[in-house]
Amino acid sequence: MRRLVVALCVLLFCLTITNSTAIARDVLRFGVITLNHPLVMYRHYLPFTDYLAKRLGIEIELVLAADYQGIVDAMAEERVDIALLAGVSYLKVQETTATRLICAVRSQEGTPTSRSAIVVRADRQDIRSLHELKGHSFAFGSKDSTSSYLGPLGYLVKHGITPEDFSHWQNFRTHDAVIRALLRGKVDAGAVSKEALAKFPAESLKVLAITPQLPGFVLVSTANVPEALHARLQTLLLNLNYQDPELASSLERWSPMLRAGFTGVDESHYAPVQKLMQELEAQGFYGDKR
Repeated sequence: MRRLVVALCVLLFCLTITNSTAIARDVLRFGVITLNHPLVMYRHYLPFTDYLAKRLGIEIELVLAADYQGIVDAMAEERVDIALLAGVSYLKVQETTATRLICAVRSQEGTPTSRSAIVVRADRQDIRSLHELKGHSFAFGSKDSTSSYLGPLGYLVKHGITPEDFSHWQNFRTHDAVIRALLRGKVDAGAVSKEALAKFPAESLKVLAITPQLPGFVLVSTANVPEALHARLQTLLLNLNYQDPELASSLERWSPMLRAGFTGVDESHYAPVQKLMQELEAQGFYGDKR
């Protein structure tokens, strides 16, 4: 009798675990980095997740990570199932978490890449070229940002300008914070993505340089997402029908970053980012040697 009771308990435990897993798979947790006010993030991403949920027939929960490291931790700790990542964050996730690429986000130029802008306030007549940045203050975005730190830093170093050439330099949490600091005169120059720059009046800022393309954002899933669901999501995003009235109605409410659509990429997509990181680390301008 005791053996029967133990066997029934073990069976019940296994059924509970199986059922819990099935319930968990009924909700797909989608993680994004909070780069704006949380209300803005919800307004930009809930229409996207609602559209996916309806098409996939599964509930999708939007999870906002506080910062770049937050999304890396959320994936490692299995608090999200899929995530929107770029450059440095993607490479850091790969070190801790088994992931599968879903697709890349197309930029407004139609490529799975992004460019950065090095800018000053429009009324700064004393700064008209990159080399006139020397001796002035400079603002980058987060140290984990590809398009407002790694990419622009690499571009400046390539053109003979190192952080030591600035009177002082600092990192801000977001691209928008960099631009606001510029407009308020707190810093003389800064680096942001072209997408962030487009949100501010063109006449208020002067562009000194546009960097070469680097890989942009990608969507990835963790190993917890069933392969069949991963494949359905990938197929859905890569085959969006822009003539569909339902999609058109939803699309205009998505984050501007997502409206140009998606394209396929493989694991080699972020090789240029890895290479740039290694080059700057070897020169002592990035990572632990910085």
